[in-house]
Parts: sequence; C-alpha cells; structure tokens
Amino acid sequence: MAALTCFKAGERSRLIYRPRIRGDHRGFAWQDYRDLLVRAHLQLDGPDVVVWANLNVHRCSRLRQYAAEHNWLAIVQAVRSGMGHIRRRSHLIDGYLAEPGLSLDATTQRRSQ
Repeated sequence: MAALTCFKAGERSRLIYRPRIRGDHRGFAWQDYRDLLVRAHLQLDGPDVVVWANLNVHRCSRLRQYAAEHNWLAIVQAVRSGMGHIRRRSHLIDGYLAEPGLSLDATTQRRSQ
C-alpha cells in the first residue's frame, strides 16, 4: 500500500491511499506514485507540496521529470520559499536549538523536563 497524509489549511486532514492488487507481487512503480499524486491533487483542488521518504522509486528520474513538468506539484518551489522564510528570520533558527534544549555554547546543559 502507498499512502499520502494530506493537510490543507482550514480543512480536515486526509489519508489518500492506493492498495496493491491482491496477487500482484511487484512493488509500486513510479507510475503508481504518480497516479496517487494526481488523485490527491484532484481531491485537494490546489497546488501540492510533497515530502518524500528516501525510497528509491521516489528518486526515480521519471517521477522527478513528471513533477518538474507539472506546476501544481510544487515540491521545489515550496521548499525554496519555506527555507527562504526561515533564513530571513533568525529567531526561527534559534528556536530550533532552544526548544529541544540545545545550544551552541558547549557549557550549557540540557534543560530539565
């Protein structure tokens, strides 16, 4: 089974999945993941940001090419935009260290929980 957890502001979260057909022993091909993305896009009715696991088929050149050819599949644009947002706000970067009790100062101890 392949699945996507989907979030859209102001709407309920969704789980969109595609089961493997019984008796089919092959794994999911890049086309199966493409079809799952299309299904999610149609249901969510908007640009989609996808965060892949590091599965080899997710890194397949044909799937990357498909994503590059469809502007509604906003992987690179969303990452660049989000990283730019963080880069311009040092308090966000500092918060990633402070919240788990990390510090750039080697003498600082982790805060007790």
